[in-house]
Amino acid sequence: MTGKPGVSFSDLVDMLQSGDFAGLKNAAADFASEWLLGENFLNLSDFAGILILVLLFALLRAMGQAFENKSITVFSGVVIHLLLITQLTVLFQSFRGQAKEYLENGITFTSTLFPVLAAASASSGDTISAAGIYVSAVSVSSLVSRLCLYILLPGVSIFLVISLLDSIMQESLFQGMTGFLKKGLGFLMKGSVAAVTGLQVVQMMVLPRADSVRQQTLMKTAAMIPGAGGVAEAAAAVLWESGSLLKGSIGAAGMCCVLFICIFPVLRIALVSVVYRIFSAIMMPAADKNICGCLSAFAESLEYLVKITCMSAIINLMMIVAASW
Repeated sequence: MTGKPGVSFSDLVDMLQSGDFAGLKNAAADFASEWLLGENFLNLSDFAGILILVLLFALLRAMGQAFENKSITVFSGVVIHLLLITQLTVLFQSFRGQAKEYLENGITFTSTLFPVLAAASASSGDTISAAGIYVSAVSVSSLVSRLCLYILLPGVSIFLVISLLDSIMQESLFQGMTGFLKKGLGFLMKGSVAAVTGLQVVQMMVLPRADSVRQQTLMKTAAMIPGAGGVAEAAAAVLWESGSLLKGSIGAAGMCCVLFICIFPVLRIALVSVVYRIFSAIMMPAADKNICGCLSAFAESLEYLVKITCMSAIINLMMIVAASW
């Protein structure tokens, strides 16, 4: 899923079970170096093209004072503005496709991980927790995937298009609509995180306690067997503790993999967003406010992609923690 060699889930589990955190650190460092050396983080070629368009617009604006008939300058400015909007839209679709791929990879990984965690929970004696967490995790993962892929990502695309159209106008005709979209996207993301957090907290308060009562009952019953009670109780305790260790190691390795899948792509989109924010602020004195508005709208749309990807990663991490508790 990451497209990078050298990251093995079984190796991560073995490192965590044996306490080899130095090996885990080296694996993370190797993975990070492969990303940093093998990826064009800032899309410099696309940035250069947009920089040329903005500088050309500023040049035409400065030269427009020398012409008696300014219609040619105005028309040229409109053409450059439309070219800039087209370039930003194409570039955003590229980042949107990357964010969609990251979301799909994370959802696929977690949907594969939860049956393994459920089996590990059952082996540790937490059968009630295994059943409850498996059902809730599958349901929540399905809802989150549909929310991100079919509502939030299209909503960000609509927000960008409306913001770019608003930048063409002399007056902000679509400001109310963009504000409504921003509030709607924020409400959906915050509500999703709050709902999942509440569900996981309730499960972590109830299900482990039910399993603990069941295990204690079984162990006390085994201890009452004449002649072999102590051996049976000790064997059951060792078996359940071994299962708990396996479950915790699988959960920790799953959290590492979720971070490996999401952290560097998110970092890349976030850095591009920061670069365009700075670029918009620097070009404000030289370029037109509408041009800077286009760049700001593009940067803000990238920020929403970062927030959506981080929201999906946080929800997946919370579900893994609840399943491994």
